[in-house]
Amino acid sequence: MFVEEFICSITKKAPNDVFFLFESLNNLLQNSTEQVNAVTADLIDLELLHEIETIVKNGNTSVYFGKTLRDLKLMIEDEEFRKHEMFIQYKSPKKLIILSANLPLSSMQNLEFGCINEIIEIFKQHVNDLAKYFYELDNIDQCCTVMEPQNATYKDEYRRIFLDISQFPEPTSTVPGHLCSEADGAKLTTIVCGICLCTDLPEIPGLPLPLCQNSSCGVYYHRSCLYEWLVACAGNRPPAFGVATGACPTCLQPITCSKTDS
Repeated sequence: MFVEEFICSITKKAPNDVFFLFESLNNLLQNSTEQVNAVTADLIDLELLHEIETIVKNGNTSVYFGKTLRDLKLMIEDEEFRKHEMFIQYKSPKKLIILSANLPLSSMQNLEFGCINEIIEIFKQHVNDLAKYFYELDNIDQCCTVMEPQNATYKDEYRRIFLDISQFPEPTSTVPGHLCSEADGAKLTTIVCGICLCTDLPEIPGLPLPLCQNSSCGVYYHRSCLYEWLVACAGNRPPAFGVATGACPTCLQPITCSKTDS
């Protein structure tokens, strides 16, 4: 009905100009096409919507929409309950791409995928492969003063940390100049502190002890060295009740140490 009215109005303006009529119809068609494209630009196919519904019902992965239905965010949790985000975009049926992720850059971010489940499967496998990487970064972030990057994430593959030599006793003893047997050498290595690399400290009596509660660690520490190490890792905050807590410098397992043997 609208087209008929439009043609009548055109023929009244120029009843004998066929070219003007066709040009006006062409402009109408282009404008209508642009309006349809604008309406459907943010739509996705029903198959993908059903897939998203199934994923959400299973509860294994969270799915969020962005500014349009074509922009999606996936969030999964690893075995340590860390949350990992990935942003994907629907390009066309059976064609999705990864825009970004809070993970180190990998080749999978350059691929095209046919469905969301395919992305989730690869995403989870990639997260599992990076489990040790996450563990080490968590220990650095928790036990060290990170200078750069600010507001570091798992996507940042480096950490610039603050070191202060004044926090630890400087080694004063030297390695014996004479040669010794392998047996004697083994005895010496068992009583060397894993922090200051010394056996004896001036004005501080006592030999290194196996202070780590992890039986498989086997590294000895001076009580004073380990105490100052843990206090420094905690930002030099005085520990409660004189007992410092943190991670073992060698095996990274939880460890506690008091300043005095009491």
